[in-house]
This record gives sequence, structure tokens and C-alpha cells, in this order.
Amino acid sequence: MTRVLLCFSFGIACSPIEKNVTATKGAPEVSPSESGTTLDSASTDDEDEDIELGEAPYILSATGYFEDYPNIGKVIEITVNYLDAQDDIDDGFIHLEYSSSRASGNESFSIDGHEVVESDGVVTMAFRNANSNFDYNFKVMLEDIEGHLSQRIEFDVSE
Repeated sequence: MTRVLLCFSFGIACSPIEKNVTATKGAPEVSPSESGTTLDSASTDDEDEDIELGEAPYILSATGYFEDYPNIGKVIEITVNYLDAQDDIDDGFIHLEYSSSRASGNESFSIDGHEVVESDGVVTMAFRNANSNFDYNFKVMLEDIEGHLSQRIEFDVSE
């Protein structure tokens, strides 16, 4: 169940234009909490596998691409598709670990509806100060309002 989203980050509308983006499903670093709702698989490696949802959000996919934002400059727009049985991701967090040949670090951003937007199972944000001359590696996790962490997903972005 992948949804297409017109994203609204920083009050600026943008439509995704993918450029040499790869996304890979990472092994769970933190497994979802107790068993809950089970849904048919979506974006999993094994199409016969079911996704068992607990209290934690479950990331289906994560991607990023370079974009020029007016009055901001070059950013990497990050989109995370997820499932959450409790639907309590608003006011939670997106946790990023990033690296390039130029810089690396960890940052957390509040899913506040302004700089990080959630809509219908998709979290979208702009990673600022991106330089399209470098390749980036991201590892992303979602945290809901109750503090439940999703698994960690890794993806690469290059121009």
C-alpha cells in the first residue's frame, strides 16, 4: 500500500522528481512491540510474509532526492512510508543518522506539521544544507508520541 504524496514542507509545494535514488530495507534494530494487527505485506522482501504490527510504527520504505527549495536552497527531500496501528505518529520524531564524504551526524526532528509533515502514512521532511556534489547515506527511524521506535531503514541519495 504505497501512496503518492504531494509534499508540503516549509509551506512550499513540491512534486517528487527521483534522481538516482536507491532505498533498501534494513534489518530491524528495534523490533515492533507486542503483536497486534496483521496486514498483508507491502514493500517487503518476501511477498508471502505478513507484517505484524505492534505498538511501534513500521517503516515500509524510505527514499530521498535532491531538490531546490526557493529561499532555502539545495535540500534532500526525505519521504518515509509507514504503518502505525495506533495512528499516533503526530508529535513524535523522525531520527536520522547521515553520512557523506563531507559530514556525518545524528539529528532528530519533531513531526510537527510544519518542518516535518505527516499525511496518510507518509512522513516528509527536507534535510537542509545538502550538497549535490556528494553522495549521502541515511538511516532513519520513526518514534511515535508514546516513545515506541520503528525498525531502522537505510537508503542512499546521489544526484
